[in-house]
Amino acid sequence: MSRFDPRSKLILVAAVSSMGVYINDLLLLTILTLLGILTAKFMGANLLKALRKLRSLMGMLIFIAVMQSVFNRSGTVLLELYDIPLVTSAGIIEGVQFLLRMLIIIISATIITTSSSREVIQGLVQLKIPYEIAFLVSLGIRFLPMLTEEIKDSFTAIKLRGVVFKNLSLKKKLNICSYLFLPVIAGTIKKAEKIALSMETKGFRVKETRSSYLVLKYSTGDYFLIILSILMLFAFIYAQNIINGGTA
Repeated sequence: MSRFDPRSKLILVAAVSSMGVYINDLLLLTILTLLGILTAKFMGANLLKALRKLRSLMGMLIFIAVMQSVFNRSGTVLLELYDIPLVTSAGIIEGVQFLLRMLIIIISATIITTSSSREVIQGLVQLKIPYEIAFLVSLGIRFLPMLTEEIKDSFTAIKLRGVVFKNLSLKKKLNICSYLFLPVIAGTIKKAEKIALSMETKGFRVKETRSSYLVLKYSTGDYFLIILSILMLFAFIYAQNIINGGTA
């Protein structure tokens, strides 16, 4: 299933992400999340691997969802302090909606990972996007994991020196992080300079047109996937508009 054309996958991801941002109904977001999971598995995406890499962000996402729940005072009050509402039913729904939206975006992003970076670049180029922009998008996607590995290696070096990061005070943690991030950022900038130098030596952007041995072609399955993505987009928008009209 990963042999679908990258362009059809990009259209599918754009449709799913757009629906995740536009929809504000909890039931529709839940249905869209389940459809996204089934589609990603059908495409052969490794959802568990993606969620493991993003588990460090789950605490922050849950915190943001809780804050949205606390500051939304509409609906039934579920928890209050000195007659000040802290948690309401509408706030919890809004927090869950935020988590579902983030999950939809993460799931849709895993669909792109079923194609190689070269195929994604070629797909963007054949969608009439300038090659420079397509290349920078691919380079940015590959550069972020490198930065993450740099930070992990720095924290591992601290642990090997006998420093127990969890037992330190907040002030000491901030000091250590400030000491770590400066060399990490400096090393990242040096790597970016080397990449830029290698691109110049290979004649990047010397000619206006660029030929490629890889030429993508749509198959019958790709046309079906594109049509299905567009129909699903309009169906969810129509359902959301009906719900908004009914609640107006």
